[in-house]
Amino acid sequence: MGDSCQQCTHLRTQLKDSESIIAQVLSEVTTKTNIIDKLVLENEQLKHNVQELNLRLKSVIDDKMKISVSLDNKKDEQANILAQNVFTAFHTEVDFANQRILDSIFSDEKTFDDSLLKEVRSARKLYSGKSTTREKQIESLPMCHG
Repeated sequence: MGDSCQQCTHLRTQLKDSESIIAQVLSEVTTKTNIIDKLVLENEQLKHNVQELNLRLKSVIDDKMKISVSLDNKKDEQANILAQNVFTAFHTEVDFANQRILDSIFSDEKTFDDSLLKEVRSARKLYSGKSTTREKQIESLPMCHG
């Protein structure tokens, strides 16, 4: 009789220890998930800022090109064409660089989020399911009813 009660006590202790560890891991995962969510939001803001700056740059370049083209001086015609070509090449290069930056920021987002969320869901399922099952198993032992 003494051994069985010790076994029940031991099982309950193991259950509490396991629940404590699982709760700690879930807390850490939740903290990391919150950090990730914050980083994703910051990256969205950065993406928006880069796009806004790109639009402003395009506007400035377009204005410069209009000024350059509107000059009606024949001797500066070659300089105007050269300026247009430089502005166009520069703008193309900026667009390409911006797109690479945006691609690199968001390249791992999908696989990263999906796998992390699956792990969190699995851990929560295991945590809620196993703890109640184990408690029921302990309570169903004949020696633990009194």
